[in-house]
Amino acid sequence: MTKKNFLIYLTPLALFIGLLGSCSKSALIQLDKEKLFSLSLGVMADELDYVYRERILLPGTSHLYMKEGIFYISSQNMAKVMAFNSYGDLMTLIFNEDLNPQPRDLVLSDLQGNSNKRFVPWNFNRPGLLGLSGDTLLVEDMVSDDFAYFDEELLASCDRILLRFNPQGEYLDYIGREGLGGKPFPHIQDLSFRSNGEWVVTCRIPQGWMIYWYSPQGELIYRLKLDHDQLPFFKEGYQCSLTRILADPQQYKLYLMCSFYQQEQGRDLPVTLNRLYQFDLNSRTYDEGISVPDEIRTQGGKDQRFIYQLAGVTRQADMLFLSPVGYNTFMVMGMESQGKILFKAEIFTGDDHSVYQDFHLSEDGILSSISYLSEGADVSWWRTDRLFRERNP
Repeated sequence: MTKKNFLIYLTPLALFIGLLGSCSKSALIQLDKEKLFSLSLGVMADELDYVYRERILLPGTSHLYMKEGIFYISSQNMAKVMAFNSYGDLMTLIFNEDLNPQPRDLVLSDLQGNSNKRFVPWNFNRPGLLGLSGDTLLVEDMVSDDFAYFDEELLASCDRILLRFNPQGEYLDYIGREGLGGKPFPHIQDLSFRSNGEWVVTCRIPQGWMIYWYSPQGELIYRLKLDHDQLPFFKEGYQCSLTRILADPQQYKLYLMCSFYQQEQGRDLPVTLNRLYQFDLNSRTYDEGISVPDEIRTQGGKDQRFIYQLAGVTRQADMLFLSPVGYNTFMVMGMESQGKILFKAEIFTGDDHSVYQDFHLSEDGILSSISYLSEGADVSWWRTDRLFRERNP
């Protein structure tokens, strides 16, 4: 898609969103998907390999991170990390040479010396979550068996580290629990990247969660353990289940997405209430929390409840929640930090069944996704950032 066509495409959408300002904020918005580019099935530099092998379908194992129109995609199956611009042009490839063929463009650049793409060999094992601290790329990876160990205090296997690469894709160093060169992490559930270059690692352990907070230089700033009995209290008779922890982009606090269950007499299913809490790292206290309402749909004369989950937090501390409500159909809900609902919108991910899908919310408020389909993977976005600006200027 040319830049001219891109602008022509956006014009009616911008007009449509502008008209929404005169409508009720409770009106349901249909937000169009913009497919940016597709990745073919295969083993080449700009492809993803998840096809049938000996009648076995490899599961989707990619993670997506987007910042300023550059899309970073990891592939565990092929042990590589790719960076694309919004037109789908491959800019950087960091790849395991034992699992990937020599990129054709790399061979040509060696012969001609005129390629603007970066191809960097690196022996990834199983690259996973990724993101940017400033212009430094961090990639989760699994360590070798002789470096992994079982931590008796955490009662958890520790086999993950964060690799750091410079803007040219060259390896710098690795981060462990204590910081630069530290011991491996237990299972990493989330990575949060802050506006000032700091990042936060959330790990799942049997007793609860471990949170590690780092400076842009990789120094450990905070270390916090949250056991199950330290989770927010709501009411007597309600049990808390913590589903996600994310860091605030600006302030020293965490967002905790919690579901509270109550087993009522005479009911087979528990009553669930969903709330979001903020945890202040300086005072080590929770706020009172805000209610996150369910999405209610009437189907066959009966009300159906769909739960929202926290998708991400913007630079302005606005939050986006995501809830599946039908086949390839999701509701997105924008909310400001005090609980005011800014907008609700329905999005459709496409006609084809997704083998695997990963969403990412940028700090600017743009929702992106990668969808593994039967004949290739699509990278798309929805301009939820415009809805945030329209409702909370």
